[in-house]
Amino acid sequence: MFDIQLITHYGFWLVLGMLLIIGEVLTPGVFVAIFFGFGALIVGVLTWLGIISSGTWQLVGFGCFSIALLLVARRRFQNLLKGEVTGTAYSGSNDMLGKSVTVLENFHNGRGVVLFRGARWLAVSEEPLKQDDMAWIVAQTNITLTVSSEAQKQ
Repeated sequence: MFDIQLITHYGFWLVLGMLLIIGEVLTPGVFVAIFFGFGALIVGVLTWLGIISSGTWQLVGFGCFSIALLLVARRRFQNLLKGEVTGTAYSGSNDMLGKSVTVLENFHNGRGVVLFRGARWLAVSEEPLKQDDMAWIVAQTNITLTVSSEAQKQ
């Protein structure tokens, strides 16, 4: 049976806070759970120090601390944790044009899989390409390559 005293113990809040923070780190997301984790840690410490004792105030404190941290600190931390976008993924894709690929799977309905620089890519082609055929990249749209059986003149 569920024991209400379990959630009023400071250990519960500390464990919950750590689980939420670890969960945020391990899963890419919208950067929210970490603030609830810190809210739980704050309640755990305040409970451990004897400042908060009742379950009601622990839940109120958890909600208030978590939402306050979310509203105040999220934008600031999000900017700190963002990497710089260099643009190489898209602007560098022009260096892909005209490069050869190996067809890994037969194309069905104009779609297939190719190998380029050691990675599998989804590909489209108007030609019926077969496994182990060579093809050349003529365009890229996001993560899909458009390929042709003939090299394009540049």
